[in-house]
Amino acid sequence: MLISRLFALLLLTCLVVAARPAAAMELCSGTKRVTCVVDGDTVWIKGEKIRLEGIDAPEARGRCYEELVAAANATERLRVLLTTNQFTILRNGKDRYGRTLAKIKIGNRSAGEIMMSEGLVRKWRGKRENWCK
Repeated sequence: MLISRLFALLLLTCLVVAARPAAAMELCSGTKRVTCVVDGDTVWIKGEKIRLEGIDAPEARGRCYEELVAAANATERLRVLLTTNQFTILRNGKDRYGRTLAKIKIGNRSAGEIMMSEGLVRKWRGKRENWCK
């Protein structure tokens, strides 16, 4: 019983990592990425590439002007959320590209839920959806 409780505690510790914004979260540039925002649903934190689980954000290399503008807005909002708030990373495996799938919690809501409520991203429905009108 004691061993199973210790194992559960160790597992929980490995899955949940608290992070504090030490400085402004930068936008990613160049090839060396440690802690920065790639776009509205992908970040690097301490050298780990994280894809926000459960959302679909417009692509920074969008197919049309509307998607490019929407991508810039979602990217900037995620950068501000992670810069101005304490957050917790809840990891949930890897995606097919090897990125960590995770929810980034700010208080009792995820960054994805916040951006969804603001109309900046959509719920992920298993495939990329069109952002162009």
